[in-house]
Amino acid sequence: MAATTLDSVRPFPEASTILADLGDTLSAAAGGGPFALARAVRGVSAERLRAVPAAGLWDAARLFALLDGVHARGLSCLPLLDAGGAFIPLYGLLADPAGALVVEGERRRPVAEVAAELDGGRPGTGGVLLVVPAPVQQTARALVHAADLRMQWWSRP
Repeated sequence: MAATTLDSVRPFPEASTILADLGDTLSAAAGGGPFALARAVRGVSAERLRAVPAAGLWDAARLFALLDGVHARGLSCLPLLDAGGAFIPLYGLLADPAGALVVEGERRRPVAEVAAELDGGRPGTGGVLLVVPAPVQQTARALVHAADLRMQWWSRP
């Protein structure tokens, strides 16, 4: 895989700021699943943030469409990946000669690998929460539908 730099990463606007606003909420509420975390996000942010769920049959094209849509719209967003374990914050997307990659901190992973992890061989057991400012939650919902995904809660295995 070709070397990449942070300069070539298309960061999700305000992802780091949103994560800082959440403080310990991510680790404290994550064990209760996506709905419990969404409720905690609203509470800790005094209703300023919302968590929009994205679920469905995951593949690389759908995950890329969702994340690329966030970037293309310049949406202030912190995508949280839930593949049945902890919620993992995603900080950006990058187009590499070998394919699209998602950025988890300093780690880069192929979109196809992440999508397979979301599906886990059991559709409906993983998803992405788009944590966004309340005024743009309708835009986030539209991105979920545009990516051929559903706005619904999922069950952890």
